[in-house]
Amino acid sequence: MIEKTKQQRYDKKMARDEQEEATERLDEKWKEILQTGAMANYARPVKDKASSVIPPRPDTDDYDSLFFDLRMNSDKRGDASERQKTEEELAREEHEKLIRQEEARLTNERDNATERTRKKLKNGGKKGFVVKYDSSGALIDKEKVRQCSKIL
Repeated sequence: MIEKTKQQRYDKKMARDEQEEATERLDEKWKEILQTGAMANYARPVKDKASSVIPPRPDTDDYDSLFFDLRMNSDKRGDASERQKTEEELAREEHEKLIRQEEARLTNERDNATERTRKKLKNGGKKGFVVKYDSSGALIDKEKVRQCSKIL
C-alpha cells in the first residue's frame, strides 16, 4: 500500500513537470511569433517589467484624499428614504386607525340590527298565524289553525 501511494505521488510529480515543460515551450514559441510580427494585429506586444513600473504617487494629505473620495463616490449617495415618524405621529395614526375600526364596527352592528329587524318583519316571527284556543282553554291543533290574511 505504501508503494502504491509513493507511485501515485511520483506520477503526479511527473505529470506536473511535463505540464510545466509544455507551458514553457509554448511560451517560447509565442514570443517568437510575436517578434516576427505575424500576430501584431492580434496581440499587444509584451512589455518589459522595467518599463511597466508605475511612477509612485506623491503623498496626499487628508483633504486631497477626502476630495478624491467625494468626487469619485458622488454617484453612490443614497436616495432619501421615508422619514422616521415621531412617537406623537405614530400615536395619532394608531388613534385614527382605532376610531375608523370602531366606526366600522358600529356601522356593521347597526346594519346587522336593521337586517335582523327586516328578517323578523319578513318572517314575522310566524306572523300571519293566529293561535286559537278552544272553549276549554286547550290549544287547537296546528292543522286546525288556519292562516289568516295579513291582519297587521
